[in-house]
This record gives sequence, structure tokens and C-alpha cells, in this order.
Amino acid sequence: MSHHDAGTGFVDTSNSHGAIGGAGMANVMAHSSRIWSLRVHNRQCRQLSLISLGEDARAQVWKVMSDTTKTNSAKCDLTFSPDQVLSHHVGKNIWAGAIYEGDQVLLVTGGADGRLAMTNIRQHNTKYLWTSKNNAVSLGVASNAPSGLTISDAALGVHTEAKVNERTSRSTQLRSGNTFKSYCWLGEKTVLATTSAGNVLLGALQPKKVYTDYKHDITEHSSLLNLHVSWTGLDSLDALSSFPIIAAVPSQFALLTGAWGDVFIYLQAAGIVKPFVKLPRKVVFLAALEIVSKKDEHHSLQRKTFGAVIACQGIQFAYFVGFGIILEDIAKVQDALRQVNLPVGFLVTSVASLAANLLALGSRSGALALYDITHVQDTSVLEPASVCRQLHSESITSIHALPYDHSIYVSTTGRDSCFAVHEVSLDKSSITVQTIHRTLLPFGPCIEGAWLSPTGELLVWGFRGQELVIWNYTDRQEVMVVGCGGFRRTWSFFPHRSTAGGGSLIWTQASLCHVFYQQGASHILLQPGSHGREIKALAVRPSVGDGLGCIVATGAEDTTIRISRHCEGDANVSEQPFDTLGILRNHSTGIQKLVWSPDGTYLFSAAGKEEFYIWRVQALPYIEIGTLNVACCPQVSDDGDLRIMDLDVLEEKGADSFQKSYLIAMGYSNSSMRIWRFQPDSSTQKMQLLGTGVYSTVCLTQCHFVWFGLEPFILTCATDGRIALWRIGEVILRNNSAAADREAPSPSAGNLTSRLSEASPLASSQPVFHPLTSAAVHQSSIKSLAFARLSPTSTLIVTGGDDNALGFSLVSMLRDSRGSGMFAKFAALLVPKAHASAINALSLAEISAELGSSEPNSKSSFEEQASTGGLCSFRLVSASNDQRLITWDVRVELSAARSSSATGSVHSDFLGTELIHVFRNTSGRSLVADVDCMDTIQAPYQHPKGHKVILAGVGLEIWDIATNTREKYDAT
Repeated sequence: MSHHDAGTGFVDTSNSHGAIGGAGMANVMAHSSRIWSLRVHNRQCRQLSLISLGEDARAQVWKVMSDTTKTNSAKCDLTFSPDQVLSHHVGKNIWAGAIYEGDQVLLVTGGADGRLAMTNIRQHNTKYLWTSKNNAVSLGVASNAPSGLTISDAALGVHTEAKVNERTSRSTQLRSGNTFKSYCWLGEKTVLATTSAGNVLLGALQPKKVYTDYKHDITEHSSLLNLHVSWTGLDSLDALSSFPIIAAVPSQFALLTGAWGDVFIYLQAAGIVKPFVKLPRKVVFLAALEIVSKKDEHHSLQRKTFGAVIACQGIQFAYFVGFGIILEDIAKVQDALRQVNLPVGFLVTSVASLAANLLALGSRSGALALYDITHVQDTSVLEPASVCRQLHSESITSIHALPYDHSIYVSTTGRDSCFAVHEVSLDKSSITVQTIHRTLLPFGPCIEGAWLSPTGELLVWGFRGQELVIWNYTDRQEVMVVGCGGFRRTWSFFPHRSTAGGGSLIWTQASLCHVFYQQGASHILLQPGSHGREIKALAVRPSVGDGLGCIVATGAEDTTIRISRHCEGDANVSEQPFDTLGILRNHSTGIQKLVWSPDGTYLFSAAGKEEFYIWRVQALPYIEIGTLNVACCPQVSDDGDLRIMDLDVLEEKGADSFQKSYLIAMGYSNSSMRIWRFQPDSSTQKMQLLGTGVYSTVCLTQCHFVWFGLEPFILTCATDGRIALWRIGEVILRNNSAAADREAPSPSAGNLTSRLSEASPLASSQPVFHPLTSAAVHQSSIKSLAFARLSPTSTLIVTGGDDNALGFSLVSMLRDSRGSGMFAKFAALLVPKAHASAINALSLAEISAELGSSEPNSKSSFEEQASTGGLCSFRLVSASNDQRLITWDVRVELSAARSSSATGSVHSDFLGTELIHVFRNTSGRSLVADVDCMDTIQAPYQHPKGHKVILAGVGLEIWDIATNTREKYDAT
């Protein structure tokens, strides 16, 4: 940022060489990419605030000040200093911004993600900061210290400025070298700390609402409210002077230890520090937890007990002890220590108490171990009841139980950027843990903790570089960001119970103690928005009756997949038409295609660089939807630079209805097509390559399964404007020779293998197969495809091309007179200039089926009309780059045809007697630019006679299609 021609801000073009007049007054590197706009507010004599909005989806607040030392100089120098960085958008580009200046300074930003975020820049009611300047603190001695306990100046390591009574508050300064070493929060405004001299201090936060007005002589954090922290000295223990660790159960107690193996307990209610246990070596891990036992026979209320897990350096086991926080119980803790045998190479990093008296330990290698602690006060050795390796690829940093009546759910976070949920199953002989949800978070890789609020909001926090980020997992947004120097510093964070999104953070930086306190979220979302780039893929999940409602998956160029719920008409769920339930971030390139399995259990996603993932999707409590990446596709090229242009999925069922597999057809950018089989329950390879097909040298754009008779085919489209049919029955038979019979998802009875054997003889194995036939439809690339089965042997194919035309192709698969081969017959109709630009999306829905009369018969199917003739009616919706949405009525007249009852194959050529009628209905203007995909919302999420479609591109729209006046196109 620089300034030209002081006083105007315009460029001096008076010189003939076009040079910029005036010298730059200030320059600073602000954003990682282009800056789209600037906003100025808080204009003062020598200081103003500048807001920059960038392509990196960040808004930054700068303080611009003039150099007061050069008031008499002709040149006035300016300095920029960063004040705030606001990361409230995803993807790229903040396009718009507006400022309101009054009692508050409100900034509203709008980005390419469709999100509107409002931020109070001054934050006078939400954010506070305190810094120990030169380690100066206000220090007192606890008034409720037990008799005989004295804390001298030497023990505290302080210089006293005034001679006062030892038990009164005093202004002090920690001696040189005596710095804060460890912290742990006991509540929102109460923190326990130790120093390098072994001092145990209790800090109390007292926010002060002081208006600072951005004055130059305040601090670099002048936009934050002042925060006062009063410190009280509790004790001074030499054992805590080096390598101190603090762990606490908030509002109850805290455990403290150091390098000598001595562990102390601070009882918050009594305000005293007592010895707890003595261990033989230095403590490297310490955790405190609350254990809720079952109701006993003599008390109606549950009795609370607490526990501690301690690991020492160089010892292959840990210690566990259960206790109550009364002095009598604490005196017996040393004798109640229980040895916890750890798996080989298991270094404890996290602990949690689960239901059914289970203790969960997480390790540095990402493993989880479960122990049965039914008898808490027992002194026997604890052996692992279950060990699960590689739940995370890095250290497990936190474990939390998600309370649920019917199952045991456990959430974990790790330093692999992952948040995961696992289900614990118990039976008489074993305990099993199954991961049912895993997601990559938008920051990391160090994810340090999670917390479920009483209102059901899930908060996850971790580090993004030198910033601590608190992420509201429920709302999918950042609610608090603090620059604290990174996870390697000494720090402690406490999420507020009273305000959603608020938190308290304390950390050491530059040998000084810093405290940050925030009330509530840092901003408000006026509109949640969606993807940060244009949407390239869209798929509506089939209705499966799991209570999730109408689920829509969208994939975009921002490499993310969003799983959302369509909430229109349901005011109890959300005021927005879409409610985001999950975001999948495994892809590294733009999403190309999304497909749901017919049963809605799996989501298949494809992108560039041959990336292909399979996700298991299910309903879960608290987070609503669980997603887990269960398989990926192997690389098929040497350099892995192919793009998967399209894919389709066909479900196979075995003799056991629970044993399912899926056939997956993929079209690649190098003119090849591959068929894979995915077996979810396979203990070996989940993705099996069945066959490879080669088309020509052009790029395939569409790839779908179609049925002719008893045999599945693959229909492809390409950039040469042709459609092609591939016979794949022989490929499936070759790979099914050792497999059990599977039932095909076709209206005909029987299993897929047996019917393929009846339809065609088994050919010899070939490494590569080619199309059976192809036909030219468009002059250039085919951009979109929709089709409907008319009879067992005929299919209507609708294509949209780069030539702005709609193609209607009637394809019939026939068997030759000898019955040894098959061939296809095509009849095509091309509607030119259907749109003013390329047609990128199509949606085809059945209206009615008429059997030999003008009376609609909704109970009949098109397959029944091959022998009697009739009229099939469809409604077609087309979308284009011209931002027009056009509806068409399509009618196909079918004549009678002779078919073989044994094979279902047609022996007569009846294509010449079909008649295709195309009527142009309504035309509407869409607000979505660069439309790329469209899908239909099926019943029960719309009226049975309705036709509701979702349109996606640069944005999302829902259209409810209605019939209106029309223009007619006829063709035979």
C-alpha cells in the first residue's frame, strides 16, 4: 500500500513519460495475494484505521500513524502497524465490505462463499487482554492459608516496594529469572500458575471496560479492553521449580508436579495445597478426571469420585488412583495407587473416563487403550481390555465421552488435523472400538482439544501456525483466534460455559505472561454461505429413513465437499434453505463428480490427479452426521495427472442381503474407461479393477450404467460429440467366476451372474475392451447427459452440447438373426439453438406412461409397453451458461415389438415407427452463473406430481418447475 500526491490520493499523470508523481509515504506487505478494496475509519489528526479486503479471503485492520518527529519536514512519513486479522470467509475473495461507525464500529464483509459476516472491530464488550509488563504483578497471600504457613519474600522470589503486613496485598515484581512456567484454568476467570522459583499462584481475572479510542500511547492491542489479573500466593515448593505440570478438574481441584516425582493437590474449596503422592521418577504425564459411579444402594444421588493418571519417565507402566476430595481420602491416596500396564511403545498423552466404568488412554502413536475400572478403590494391576492402533496417525491430544443413552460414543482429537468419533461396543467377552466419523479440520495440524457445551455446541481448538484457533464445529466457523506464538509455548485454554464461543487463554511469550479473555464469538454470521469457489458437482441422497431429511452433497473447485440438509419448509431446523452438516477436505484438487450409492450409505467422490474417495455416511448424535473415508482408488497412470471426468455406481447384492458390493464405472481424461468393484466388508483389497476400456484419443465427459435386456452396458459421451455403448457383461463374468451369485438392481428377477450367462456366452479374457458401437449427435463436446429406460431393450438418451443444442437419441439394442451377437440401432433428433450458450446440466423426470390410449396410467411402467405400444411422457429441465433455465415436455410414442420370453431380447427392428415430440415450455432466468450441475429432489421431499431441481454453479438455487405455454418441436 502506498500513497501518491498527498491530499488527493490520485496518480500524477502530468509528466509526459507517464511516471507516477510523488514519493511513497508508506509501504507494507499486507496480504498473501491481491487486495480488492480498502476502507478507512476513525480519522484523527495523526492516526487513522485502514481495513483491507483481499483475495486471500481475509480482512485486515491496520493502524496508520504519522511520524510526529518530522512535523516541520516537507515530507510526512506514515507507518503501518497490524491490529487485527479477520478470517471469517472460506475459499477466495472478499468482494465487498461496509463500515458503520457509531457507538460501535461494525464491519460487514461479503465473499465469494456467499457468506455475510459482521464484526465489531473495537470489541469493547467482548475481548480483553492483560500482559505482565516486566513481570510486575499485584501479589497477595491467601487469607485462608492454614495456621503456621508463611510465605516470605525470599520464598516468593520478589522485591517488595513497600513494607506491609505479609498477608495483605502488595505491589511486587518477580525477581530476574523467576518467570511463569505452567498454567491451568480452574474456571472462566480463575487460573492456577507456577513459577520457576516454585511459587504456586492463583490468578483472578477482572475485566475493565475502559475506552481506549486507539490512542498511540496505549499498546499495540489498543482495540482490546483492559484486563486486570490479581495474583494470590498459595505456596512455594522447590519440587515445582523445574518441569512443572498442572492438571485440573475445574471448580474442584488441581494436581501439580515437577521434576522430582512429588505430586501435590490444590483443593479449590479449601484454598490449600497438600501433598498427594510420591513417585520414584520424574512425572512426564499428569491428568485429572471425574468419575461418576453408579448409584449405590443407600443413596439416591450419584456419588462423585475423581481419578488421576500419572506416567513417569523411563517406566513402562502408568499409575491410576481413584479418590474423593476430602482430606481423609487424600491421605490414603499413596496406598491406593494402581499399576496400569501399557501396551508396548505406548506413551500416554490423553485420558478420559467413559461410561460403563471404562478408562481410556491415548498415546503419542495414535493408539487408544481401554481399561475396566469397575472397582475404583481396588489395588490390583489394570490390564488393557482393548487396544486400537492407529486411530490417529499422530498423537491423540484429547479424549471426550459423548453422553448417549443407547451407545458409548467417544471423540478424539490428534496432531494429524483430525477430529474423530468412535463407537465402543461391549459384550461379555470383549470390548471393540469402531471409528464411525473422521474429518480434517481447516486448521492444524496440531488439534489440541474439544468440548461439548450443555447446549449441544461442539468446540474444537488447535493451532494454525502461531495462532490458536477455536472452531465451532456445529456452525462450521471460527469463533476465536489469538496470536500466541504456537503450540510449543506454555499455554492453557478454557472454553466458557456461560457464553457460546467465548474462552480464556493464558500463555508465556517473550518471558512474559499474557492473558486473553473473550466473551462470545468474535463475529456474527448474517448469512452462512457455502463453498468458496464455483460448485462443480451435486448429488441428492436417496431417502433412507434415518431421520436426516433431504441430504445434498456438493463439491467445488475449493477442493471441499459439503454435506447439507435441504431445510425449506421446516422452520424448526433452520431459517436457511441449506444447513451444512459436514465438510470433507481430503481432496487436493477441484471436485469433478459426486454420486450416492442407491441405498444412501456411501458417497463416491472424484476429482483431478486421479483422486477418488468413498465415504460412509450415517446419522450420529450431537454432530448429526458421521462421515468416514473407507477406501480410495489406486493410481492408474505413471504420473497420476489424469482427471476423473465422470463416474456411476451400480449396486450388487449377494445371497446375504447384508453382503453388498458396488460396480464403479469411471471415465478418464485420456479417453479411457475403467470398471472397479468396491467390497465394503472385504478384509483384503477393497477396490478391485475389473477391466479397462479405450475409446479413442478424445476426452470422455460422461459415463453411466444403462440396462438393455438382462445385461448392463456403459454409456459414454466425449468431446467429439458422439455417444458410445460398451458391453461389459463379459468383463463382469470373467471376474465373477469365483464369486457368489449376486442380485442385480434391475426390475427383472434373478441374480446378475446367472442372467449374464443367459444373455451372452463367456468370451475369452482380454486386457482391454472397446465400445460396441457409437453414434454422432453433436458437432462438438457433449457437456451433459440424462436418460430414461423406455422398454427392456430401448432407452431415451438426452444430451446437451457445447454447440448450444439438445440431442434426443432413441437407442435399441438388438440381437442378430443367429443370436450370437448384439448391435444397436439409433434414431436421433437435434434441437439447435436450444440455449444461447453451452448446455451444462440436464434433469429428466417421468410424467406419465400411457398404454395404447390417451388415459394416463401411473401404475404402469415403461417396460410393459414394449409389447403393446403406448406414450411415454417426460419433463426435461436444461440449464446453460446463458443463465436461462428452460423446461421441455418430451413424448415418445412406442409401437408394439416382438420379444423373446427367454432372454427378453428384441428380434425385430421397430425404431422406424417411434415418434419423438419435444415441446418448449417455460424459460426463467437463473441467478447462478456458470451452471455446472443439476439434480432432482425426489419424493418424499417434494409433492409426488412436482419436479423440484437444485441448480449449482457460482451459487445454489432451488427451482420448482411448473408447466406453461410451450413451443413445439416434432421429429420422427
